[in-house]
Amino acid sequence: MVILEAFLSPVRDCFPAQVAIVALLILILLDWIFGITNALIQHEFSSAKMRQGIGHKCSELGFVVVGIVMDAMIMTGLNIGFEGPILTTIALYLCIMELGS
Repeated sequence: MVILEAFLSPVRDCFPAQVAIVALLILILLDWIFGITNALIQHEFSSAKMRQGIGHKCSELGFVVVGIVMDAMIMTGLNIGFEGPILTTIALYLCIMELGS
């Protein structure tokens, strides 16, 4: 259970990371809703295109998991050559990407 605690602490103990992750989830949801609405309005709804979009969103969430793992490694004292809030940085970058889409 101690090992699991190491991976939960980067999110539980960092308020900026919590805000960035929630903001990212909201932006992903809005992008999904707007994309479906736009496709229906233009009569261009395509399940293939939707699968591609879902794949992109899943890869974004995968990057969040990578950030959690990297922050956990840093918080437990493992020197990986980086310092700082990697999870927050990744989540903020993904938020900016979502705003651009």
